[in-house]
Amino acid sequence: MAASSGSTTAASAPSSAKLRARFLPQAPQPQLTGAVVVHCAAEIRSTDWQQLWNSNVVATQNLLEWSRRHDVTRFILFSTGGVYGYQSGRRMLETDPVAPFDGYGHSKHLAELVCRACAELFDLEVVIFRLYFPYGADQRSGVFRRVADALREGSPLRINQDGAPRMTPVHAADVADAVVRAIAPTFPAGCYNLSGDQDISFLELVRAMELRLGIAAKLIHTHETPGDLMGDNSALRATGWRPRHRVHDFIRDELPIAVPT
Repeated sequence: MAASSGSTTAASAPSSAKLRARFLPQAPQPQLTGAVVVHCAAEIRSTDWQQLWNSNVVATQNLLEWSRRHDVTRFILFSTGGVYGYQSGRRMLETDPVAPFDGYGHSKHLAELVCRACAELFDLEVVIFRLYFPYGADQRSGVFRRVADALREGSPLRINQDGAPRMTPVHAADVADAVVRAIAPTFPAGCYNLSGDQDISFLELVRAMELRLGIAAKLIHTHETPGDLMGDNSALRATGWRPRHRVHDFIRDELPIAVPT
């Protein structure tokens, strides 16, 4: 199951009662009693705080309430590696302090806190995946699609100092494998960085896509030094999970030449 991502703007934000009515089933669904909930819906594109709050925090709270009413024992939440903020030259650990740099990161961190509270109050097993730059052949959003679209359309790309940030992208198939593992009751509850083994800078990503697509990028170089967005996946690997896909191999061999439909 997943909560609706919603599309409410700040100018027409619904009341709390309307939000509950919108996101929660009105009648019990006994056939789903004891289900495992995988909550991967989110608002990721908006910069409007009310929309991020409604879609990423309120919707998570409502889905947790639905889970409580249906005796759900395990709740899997997709969060983001962006909760750590930019950090230069190191892969972040789940024990590192959080420092989100945008509204999306803040909203996902708040969703994490709501999940942790419910885990303590209602004996709910919670698994949190902090996701890093997922990629795959049929992407319709995300940094890989954004770069590929910019190359095809001739749109400029901003390049920071040293090509930053460095990233640790993870393939969609490896994400799916992590979820399948996390559904099992033997999988330890907790928070995990869901990231790949390889790191790649934004500029390296652009250059690799240039070679794959045969198109030269239009670059605007800046002197900005934001830092890196890399995750240490040691904790998840300790459960037996391993990323099977390598980002450089994907770009070289599998990245769609034509625009995915």
